[in-house]
Amino acid sequence: MINKNEYQLLCQAFDQILVSDKVDNAIIANTWLHVLREHPVFLKNYNHLFQPLTRYKRSNLLLLAFVRFTAVSIFRISQSIINRRWWYASKCINQSDVLFVSHLTNEEFIGEDHDFYFHDIPGKLVAEDISVTVALINHVKLCDEKKLISWKTNPVPRVVLDTTLTFLDELKIKFTQLKAICNLKKIMSELETPEFLRNQACLQMISPETINALRISKQIRLLVSKTNSKYLVITYEGHAWERLVLHEVRKMNPEILCIAYQHAPIIKYQHASLRNLSTSYNPDILLTSGRIAEQQFKDAAGLTDITIKCLGSVKSTNVSLKSKLDANACLVIPEGLVSECLMLFEFSLLCASKMPNYKFIWRLHPLLSFKDLQDHSKVLESLPENICLSDKTLDFDVQRCDSVLYRGSTAVINAINGGLKPIYYSLDNELSIDPIYQHGVGKHIVNCFSEFEKSIIDPLSNEEKLELINFSRALYSPLDYSLFIKLFKEIRCNIH
Repeated sequence: MINKNEYQLLCQAFDQILVSDKVDNAIIANTWLHVLREHPVFLKNYNHLFQPLTRYKRSNLLLLAFVRFTAVSIFRISQSIINRRWWYASKCINQSDVLFVSHLTNEEFIGEDHDFYFHDIPGKLVAEDISVTVALINHVKLCDEKKLISWKTNPVPRVVLDTTLTFLDELKIKFTQLKAICNLKKIMSELETPEFLRNQACLQMISPETINALRISKQIRLLVSKTNSKYLVITYEGHAWERLVLHEVRKMNPEILCIAYQHAPIIKYQHASLRNLSTSYNPDILLTSGRIAEQQFKDAAGLTDITIKCLGSVKSTNVSLKSKLDANACLVIPEGLVSECLMLFEFSLLCASKMPNYKFIWRLHPLLSFKDLQDHSKVLESLPENICLSDKTLDFDVQRCDSVLYRGSTAVINAINGGLKPIYYSLDNELSIDPIYQHGVGKHIVNCFSEFEKSIIDPLSNEEKLELINFSRALYSPLDYSLFIKLFKEIRCNIH
């Protein structure tokens, strides 16, 4: 497990590379160099760097990675011979004022009017006579345009990006990345990048994730060209593909206004999204999901040339605050990661077995199902009566609990907004991934059963509940539609 000093070493070493005056798109695309945050699932890609491995073992790891990268590349190139397209569209692509870049994370979302990240903002812009197209990054391997027919009559056209480009374009990306390795080696040599990082950094130039970042940037650049959009709006977490998209569309249209939307709370050691790169890789306007994130970005070094405003979030809710005296239940809310689910569920199962009179409600992220967990663990077998598998809404679950056990899930914000006592499950020697790390009043941090048992004895006072609610509403502020509409109308008037 990576400690704080090791984490900071990675951030510093990779940032020196990314801000070098000799860096180019091929190196910016290297996803391994963009240290997003301290989440253990993300940091597992770096854990081996700080382990006492023999040279033979390290060489084997590099060889295995090279074989995997090569196999994926061959597969994608083979796909490109068959597919011969860059995207799937719900209708003909016409000119539009705004191009949104969002994500298709589940086929069940196809046909929905509201976008998973931007909610109904695209539709409201259309109602104001501002034309919109929504591009969706393909996370479900969609390969059938007929599945988009339910969006055909929607006033907002959807375009789902394919997972390959044309055969020649795929080959071009691969050769470009191989050539860029020499440039990366020179940069690292001049910067005296630690030796144990160099080989892995070079290999990651041809990783599937790096190639995908370049692929997405080229797809969005072509879409901007076809739609002749004056504004680009993308989700923003600091990923390599986001930086590349901003750079590529500006090359195609220097006048385009690039807007980024930060939709998830910033955790304690968040890095890539708060880090400044050269102007062409930064957004012009950065919109945040709450007032706290707005201030965090304003306080970040080097972001002074970016306009930062609080747009708010659809996740901002006003859950009715009712008495929890008779609830006697804990809501367990892991992130949408199998490893995180198993970690929290196994711990709460231990607690449930020792507290038969206290109820635990297990709730999953919408992207997972309990069937998914059954394929990875036996934790769901023979559950005690005081564990309930929820199929209800989040608000319903909040109303029937008095506490919430969590780690990195942002659903804890809804929970504390409903008056629940937050209990963060921490592992030994782990960097915090707590979405509400800034707030300490009324919150407990535990890493064993005895600490959990103590945390639920005393109910929250009304003052503590009020402080938690006010904090939650600063993390997710009410969505300000007028800000978005006013922004586009003002800029459009200036253009005309």
